Amino acid sequence: MEDASSIALATVFGKNAEKLFSFKANDLVNNTNEDGIVNPELLKQSASNKKYLMLLKCYKYHTENDIQQKYNIVTIQEDFAEDVSSVDTEDLV
Repeated sequence: MEDASSIALATVFGKNAEKLFSFKANDLVNNTNEDGIVNPELLKQSASNKKYLMLLKCYKYHTENDIQQKYNIVTIQEDFAEDVSSVDTEDLV
């Protein structure tokens, strides 16, 4: 995920992944070769100029010398208003 301020890596599962990438998990499996490389034609189909509003859940975990964070995409809303201050977060749950 990327916006004007930074990039964040996040994990997405199930229906949220299908909505974001515009194809199902079976399509991904069927279009991946033995080396784990995905057919670029499938990825071209999923590329779009859509904007999404995503609700993330942050998980913190401790390593020996540091605290790490992971993010999961909990909800995706498509075609949101440009002024995100007007979006009611109750609609995202």
